[in-house]
Amino acid sequence: MLTKTNGFRDAKTIKALYNEAFPKKERLPFFFLRLFCQSKARCTSYRADGAISAFTVTVETDRAVFLVFLAVDAKERSKGIGSSVIRDLKSAIGSKILVADIEDPNTECENILQ
Repeated sequence: MLTKTNGFRDAKTIKALYNEAFPKKERLPFFFLRLFCQSKARCTSYRADGAISAFTVTVETDRAVFLVFLAVDAKERSKGIGSSVIRDLKSAIGSKILVADIEDPNTECENILQ
């Protein structure tokens, strides 16, 4: 069971997860991501057994919610956490469209095993 918290209350853990999950060329500077989450974006952390297991960054419009970042802790991958987060997002947005930019799994990249 995941519990969610809006905002990045444990910024140190979120930053470590962010840096681990995304290659440097795909990341915004973390201070910018935090500023973004204080204005236009919604940042949510998800905990399993008390520890942060995943986080999302989303931007919402009248008709859609854009999933900007979704990261799952390396130790927690392949346990259904990412799927649970997506289900939670879909439930929370109602009739809005969920938009996500996903890497092609057949294209070589630094984090292909994720």
